[in-house]
Amino acid sequence: QELRSRNNSIVSDYQKSYLSDKERPLFDAMTTATAAYRGTYDEVLRFSVDLKTKEATDIVNTRLKPQYRRYIESVAADVTFNKTNADDAGKEILASAQSAKTGILIALSLALIMGVGVSILITRSITHPLATASSLITTVAGGDLRKKADVTSRDELGQMVSAVNNMIDN
Repeated sequence: QELRSRNNSIVSDYQKSYLSDKERPLFDAMTTATAAYRGTYDEVLRFSVDLKTKEATDIVNTRLKPQYRRYIESVAADVTFNKTNADDAGKEILASAQSAKTGILIALSLALIMGVGVSILITRSITHPLATASSLITTVAGGDLRKKADVTSRDELGQMVSAVNNMIDN
């Protein structure tokens, strides 16, 4: 009786959950098969309690066993339906996760390319004025005081090139 009560509670909770239009007939078939099986099972118990074993055995063989098979088949059909839905949902989740992974990899690749590009620009903005200053200093060291460098920035490198130009002027 306790098991039947727990089973009824589980079935009731299951029924309250969302049942799709495709699942509703499976659930109804399972409920019908369960009710028929339980009714016949109770009848067999009554005969057994009354010690009418022949009648009980006849009912078991003629009605209870086929009803049990229908009950098990209906439960199996519902389980198969739910498993198929769960498998499909799992595939959709995996596809979404793969899509997200691809998007993240593309974004990381773009960020890496942009980072390399920015680092190249920054490096050139430092090395080009240094090369210009170095060339100018080498020219001045060789004794040619006619050449000056163009000052294109106001940062420390621009100030250094400007100082070398002032040195040449003096």
